[in-house]
Amino acid sequence: YEIYKPTVPKDFNYLTLAGKPDLKNQFFNKYKNSIRFLDYNLVRFLKAASKKMDNNLVVSLIGDHGEEFWEKGFHGHSGATLIKEKVESPWILCDLKNKNLKSKVPITNHIDIFPSLLSILFPEENFQGKFNGSSIFRPNPYPYSVVETPLFPYNKERVLLVRGNTKFYLEKTSKKLHDLNLYKV
Repeated sequence: YEIYKPTVPKDFNYLTLAGKPDLKNQFFNKYKNSIRFLDYNLVRFLKAASKKMDNNLVVSLIGDHGEEFWEKGFHGHSGATLIKEKVESPWILCDLKNKNLKSKVPITNHIDIFPSLLSILFPEENFQGKFNGSSIFRPNPYPYSVVETPLFPYNKERVLLVRGNTKFYLEKTSKKLHDLNLYKV
């Protein structure tokens, strides 16, 4: 599966990547190759599972956050930054039985996963009010999403409010949680 080359060596210590953006291409190639390997095995699994389950299968693939590849000078996924590459991650939801199922939403939260899955499995039931999130297949009563850095509000002061395609970057201005100042749109 190593078709993208050059790559970092097999025994490469990823902790030594800090401050070495010259290795970006080699590291990124390794990353793409690993995704090809995962994609190949995922397709194999889905084909086998759909045959055994007679296409009565719902699959949800989601990441917890994105990855930085030196877009703003940093690499990795554990830093406390609110850049696009970190706060936007895809959510792929496939219902193999109901192939006409479509939804394109501008923003979701992880708290939307279970209400969305349950609305596929039990379309006649309304789960509104039983979860903090909402189904992506129904009108969203919450027209915004909140993204915070790890340790907010204790050791980190920044938070991101997303509404539609607009991002509002806020910063705590005192010890009180709701004393926020808009510093970037």
